[in-house]
Amino acid sequence: MKKRVIPLAVLVAVCICHCKKEDPASSPLKQLKNYSFDAALPLEKRLFDPPSLVVESWRKFDGRDDYAPHRLSGRERIIFARNLKRLPPLNRIVLEERLIGFYFIDNFLGSAVADWVLDENEKLHFYIIFNPKILTMSLSEVLTWRERSCFIPDEGFSVEVDCGSGHDGILYALLHETTHVVDYTLRLTPFVEKEMVPVLHVSEEPTEFVRGIWEDVGTTVAPYAYRKDLTFYGLGGGPKLHLSDAEKIYREFCGSPFVSLYGSMTWAEDIADMVTFYHLTEKMNLPYRVRLSKGKDELFRCEPMKKEAVRKRLAYLDMFYF
Repeated sequence: MKKRVIPLAVLVAVCICHCKKEDPASSPLKQLKNYSFDAALPLEKRLFDPPSLVVESWRKFDGRDDYAPHRLSGRERIIFARNLKRLPPLNRIVLEERLIGFYFIDNFLGSAVADWVLDENEKLHFYIIFNPKILTMSLSEVLTWRERSCFIPDEGFSVEVDCGSGHDGILYALLHETTHVVDYTLRLTPFVEKEMVPVLHVSEEPTEFVRGIWEDVGTTVAPYAYRKDLTFYGLGGGPKLHLSDAEKIYREFCGSPFVSLYGSMTWAEDIADMVTFYHLTEKMNLPYRVRLSKGKDELFRCEPMKKEAVRKRLAYLDMFYF
């Protein structure tokens, strides 16, 4: 499996550069003229079959010959539509102006990915690909799947993420990916790949959200030891960490300003998960607990949204709700 190189966010929740680094906007995949885009179309109507350009590009990029367009059933469309309505107001506003379409691809790695496209005036637009598998999973099941993918299994050990019951797994992907779109559009974090700085004419200066926490896109100001060798969904040559060693990692995570291990990888994932779990817990009143156990014994439990270092950062998120 080829390792993905990440521009919009590390691993699968990100926008990927499929072209030469010296001219990342030259690929047909990155040019809006090769898509059908209608800004007047309601978001609920922008659920399309993925264009062949998108499917073929991602097949090649991920080294997969089993990627195929997924035709949603009537029930799957209902699930998607009801969760689309739950997005923060700012996410919806940005999507209405910038989103080309929502696509589903069978056998896609991970849960979802957002990717950028430029028009003739170098204005950013986006599409989002989802793995249809998450339409069959609950919110807690999808987040547990993501968490477990970080670790090599060890007999008797288990980790799970509890966000309650009765909510769909697609909600996580919608919140996370659409926040990437907002971030990249409004520059809530400075940049994701340095070669994109001259292409998108962005500043490398720290923004309010990253200042004092991030030194660079993937480097924290403080050396959080638990962040070493974090990978998810089998990407990046992972998993590299044994689940039997996870207790130390989680206990160090407790003292960090991050809301998830996934969010600690880059500043782009940081804000995407911060908005996601803020929305789930503060706006939807859902729990968010991470539990590590060995057999019947609980080794660790954490409610990351209750951490003091996380609570100090939440005022920044008011902009998503006006």
